[in-house]
Amino acid sequence: MSRTKLRNPENFSPEGRQLFERLVRLRKSRGVDQAGLARALRVSQALVWKWEADRGFPSGEGYAKLAQLAEDSDDRTYFMERALREGAYLAGVVKMMDTEEQRQFCTLMGVNLAAIGRTGRSQPPKDRKQAQGSGRRRD
Repeated sequence: MSRTKLRNPENFSPEGRQLFERLVRLRKSRGVDQAGLARALRVSQALVWKWEADRGFPSGEGYAKLAQLAEDSDDRTYFMERALREGAYLAGVVKMMDTEEQRQFCTLMGVNLAAIGRTGRSQPPKDRKQAQGSGRRRD
């Protein structure tokens, strides 16, 4: 199978096609090729190629970095949603949003923005004793 056929978006999964289109749009808006995007993300060019070829998907952290680079609001939202789905830290994603987006997101998700900024988690930390148990050893 030729390389061209492998990168034909018509053969991609729906998720892969959507990622391909958004990555190409992101690269074009920034005026970079795959290598330039890879440098901006601090990943290998081969990894960016895999994402664009429907051979894999970014990690939560990768999606969060893509959201930081995205200039198109729809693309930014897409990348942030994927970052959350893939397990990126909520605080990192929310900090990328402007103030109004943060407010709307936290209202929608039922999350306290102050708690996110303070702890890096979507919920306040547990009491230290609760987190460590009662102190008794179990045999």
